Amino acid sequence: AATPARAGLTIWELGYEPAPDPRWLRLSPTTVHIAAHSEARVSASVRLPDDPPLVNRRFVIGVVVRPTGAAENTASGAGLALCARVLIETAAHYDSHADTHAPVAVLPMDPDLGLVAQPTERLLTLRNNTGKDRRFALLPLDALETEPTRLARLRTATPAPSAWLTLSDPGQLAASATTTLGIRVSPPTSAAAGMYEAVLVVGDADELSAWRTALAAGHAPTAQPTATLIRMRFRLGPQAIPTPSGNDDTRR
Repeated sequence: AATPARAGLTIWELGYEPAPDPRWLRLSPTTVHIAAHSEARVSASVRLPDDPPLVNRRFVIGVVVRPTGAAENTASGAGLALCARVLIETAAHYDSHADTHAPVAVLPMDPDLGLVAQPTERLLTLRNNTGKDRRFALLPLDALETEPTRLARLRTATPAPSAWLTLSDPGQLAASATTTLGIRVSPPTSAAAGMYEAVLVVGDADELSAWRTALAAGHAPTAQPTATLIRMRFRLGPQAIPTPSGNDDTRR
């Protein structure tokens, strides 16, 4: 296990920051023999310090797999290696207004709207922990990320169409300052019942723009944006109508 840079990664999933210590991830065994046209399994475990600055964060660790011994080099003399990405999300032990030290901090990190029967707005707190004044932007993930595999890794429910969302503009934010983010969900009455998820990215506006421009031109971005991920979940479905009763305890 290694930091993304040492593992050879230049880009990874938006909203994740390099883990301070890649030794959080432990692999067993660390050496395996794999016969031709076969496979092997390696177990992975994650253990983080119980440290308040690590709550409400998203981290990435690189795992490098390479041949050992005489098979390490190819005929051309170039090394052969494969790098995988391991994504780690932490949560607070306490309420959603707990402190967080992420460079771009959002509280709560994963808001849940529950059952949405009408247009609903949720207010989140954004804090600039980057150490300098920045202009921020709030965008749907699919407006920035075009690689299907990375998109799939960041989704845990049916994607909410961007047309259902109204997002506030965070604007300019001084170092260590906070502001309020407004996210409004307005699903159409014809929307199918089920669990939905709006995956959003908030971060440095210029860096996110550079990322999107590079991908649109078919180029690999040269740097990972300073950003974090917001995963807002909500449910659509018929509401239960209480049956008239003299006992209020039976009503939902």
